[in-house]
Amino acid sequence: GLISSFHELSKQYHQDCLDSILKQTENNFHFYLFSEDLRFGVPKVERPKIIYEYVHNLSPRQIKTRGVQKAYHDGCQYVCFIDSDDIMSENKMDTIMNYIKEFNVDIFIHNLNTIDSAGKLIKSRIFNFEDEVYENSYYWDKNNAGFGNTIYKTEIIYNILPFHEISVTLDWEIINILSLDRKVYTLDESLIDYRQHENNSIGISGIINKQWLSLQLNIRDKHYDALDYYFQMRQNKHALYNLHIQRTKWIEKKDFILSDIDGYLSELQPYKEKLLWQELV
Repeated sequence: GLISSFHELSKQYHQDCLDSILKQTENNFHFYLFSEDLRFGVPKVERPKIIYEYVHNLSPRQIKTRGVQKAYHDGCQYVCFIDSDDIMSENKMDTIMNYIKEFNVDIFIHNLNTIDSAGKLIKSRIFNFEDEVYENSYYWDKNNAGFGNTIYKTEIIYNILPFHEISVTLDWEIINILSLDRKVYTLDESLIDYRQHENNSIGISGIINKQWLSLQLNIRDKHYDALDYYFQMRQNKHALYNLHIQRTKWIEKKDFILSDIDGYLSELQPYKEKLLWQELV
């Protein structure tokens, strides 16, 4: 199952995204399409099977929750997502299905390219991936599994619903939650063009200053708050123990950064076009 929400803010990119979905070399999948536009023109195709729903006043997390629920009840074994301003490579679904059949993994993560608002390439294969299987908690402290480049077994993501509004970096929180005792496969091949707008607060950024850094530190703190809330609700002592260790390391890192902000920002400047925000902090 593929889930996407076509919202008004990204309307100028909808056709490119939709074309990339409809041109998949493997089209035997369900496409759960949500839109807040009453006049949205749903393509009339046999495959992929398009399940359309008009939504109003739902948050992105609520829409993702609804999409996963639909995919689960329709019997989809795996589920993935795409932002309505991004572009899938034509062989994405075909590649995913082949690797899933071969390795029978719980989570599949592939590389991605970044493009700017105009569609110009920023960086190819932004992660340093190996074509490799990882098990247990290897991905606990990683942050290269966004919604656009990660495929999950539907059952395991369904079992952590609903996605709470307290979360800030929901994709990162989900991979933290699900990777504790799961089998993960990473593929170095890029299967999506992720649109990195200039005003994005998360992603590759050419702007590095005190205001930007303060935002990143705040996001990281809220990320741990959301994980703590989730694991407390589920009474998962093992996860809370690991979270405590991870958060303690983060507090030490943050204190180090705050002890010399100007010096830290100066060290980052040579790498500002190459590193991702999560690597910078």
